[in-house]
Amino acid sequence: MFKILIVDDERHIRNGIISIIDWNSMECEVIKDCANGLEAVEYLKNNEVDIVICDIKMPGMNGLEVAEYVKLNMPKTKVILLTAYSDFNNAQLAIKHNVSEYVVKTEFIDELPSAIEKVKKVIIEQREKENNVEVLRMILNEKQQDLKYKFFTELAEDMLTDKEEIKEKLQEYKLHNKSYCVINYETTLLTSFFSSEYNHEYRDIKVINNFINMVFKDYEYNIVKMHRNLGMIILYWNDTNLQVSKVEMLLKDVNNMVNQFTNYSIKFSISDKHEGVENLSKAYKEALLALSKVYSSNAKFYLNTYKKQDDIFTNNSESVEDLKSLMNYGSLEEIEKSLVNIFKSFSNSSLSLEQVKTKMILLFSASLAAFENYNIVQHNLKEQETIIYQKINESKSLQSIFEVSLFIAEHILDISKNNESSKSLIVREANKYIRENYNKNISLNTIAGYLHVNNSYLSRLYKKETGDTLVEALNRYRIEIAKKLLKRPSSKIFEVGIEVGIEDPAYFTHVFTKYCGCSPKEYKSK
Repeated sequence: MFKILIVDDERHIRNGIISIIDWNSMECEVIKDCANGLEAVEYLKNNEVDIVICDIKMPGMNGLEVAEYVKLNMPKTKVILLTAYSDFNNAQLAIKHNVSEYVVKTEFIDELPSAIEKVKKVIIEQREKENNVEVLRMILNEKQQDLKYKFFTELAEDMLTDKEEIKEKLQEYKLHNKSYCVINYETTLLTSFFSSEYNHEYRDIKVINNFINMVFKDYEYNIVKMHRNLGMIILYWNDTNLQVSKVEMLLKDVNNMVNQFTNYSIKFSISDKHEGVENLSKAYKEALLALSKVYSSNAKFYLNTYKKQDDIFTNNSESVEDLKSLMNYGSLEEIEKSLVNIFKSFSNSSLSLEQVKTKMILLFSASLAAFENYNIVQHNLKEQETIIYQKINESKSLQSIFEVSLFIAEHILDISKNNESSKSLIVREANKYIRENYNKNISLNTIAGYLHVNNSYLSRLYKKETGDTLVEALNRYRIEIAKKLLKRPSSKIFEVGIEVGIEDPAYFTHVFTKYCGCSPKEYKSK
């Protein structure tokens, strides 16, 4: 609706204009009527009005003076002057004062609506023009910002070699001779990326950037998107009182907001203080290295104090084997505990982030490959293996790989459980019997007798549905239990064999070596 102000010193004229004209049909609303020019100006000082309909002759302040005020103070507001009779001189003065239309009072019933429509058209055209200019301004500003961020990205990744070009850009952005540090941050959506929600993983990244803007509003900085889940904050050290401890507090505030209002985790790392933005790549790489060592559900940022460990990586093949087993037979709590132990080992080792990625990709790929022998139709294993590779490869910190790995392991456990539930009742009962009686002297005939089926039929059915013979499944389960028992410091190898139902020590060693690739003695001494 267009807002209308009526100004006339004669009340009956004001009332007539308000009541006779069909304002709604013209999408107009009379928001105020004033008895003189002074009253109108006071109202205009604090209120937005689109069209002022004003008598030209009034005591105190006439219509031309009101029009002059509007011209100087409210250039977007239009004025229509009313007069008792047509006067050429008044018309000339009206043009001088930027009056839009001039209407004779005796003809206002016909002429005023026409004048208002003309003025409305002018207002609409001006608004469209302003909107177009604003849109162009926004597009230009976005393009300039894109070019600026492209410059920062290429500078950070050592893609620019022309020193003069770098110098010119820094001067253009008024960033020459600046002290600064780089803060890298990685975001991870805390939900399974095999679910439909994960399709919208990055829809809320702008929200996280808004949190950063809120927290750092009193400082000079730039936020640059480096990769899908990796951002860089260039924090300029203009304030001599700005200390690392203060930066840590700011990052903790961002972390708290992200934890409270989103379903993401966020990890930070901080470089040393640097001079000269032309050396941005050095600070960026420092922060990137520090970020790669972030591993803790509590420690959400890591300073550039990381020193490469000299000790050789601890052989954690036992923990990896445990994890493989747990993804088939264990619980989510056991899987998480196993992953924590594995990643603590990674954190204390000299393994690079890429080496950790490779180890976890191989582990999960092997676990998924084991299902290919089974009749699993509800899971696209190849597609999921690709997703696993992508999500682990995107990670920029140990903590992020840990979070991703936990989702993957949980997913593999679900596949295993679903696979078990899809088997025939006979096969499920056979597996249950193995779990409950593995420590006894049982065989294919024993299990077939318990289930009241022919042993040849059971053997064929089990092989068809699981890819293993029933004896292989029994021995594999026995060895998984044996591996856990061998961890006890006081355990003796022959006793462990008896505890899992294999009384002959030589045969126990043979079976153990077949499934583990080493003897029980070698496994225990690791």
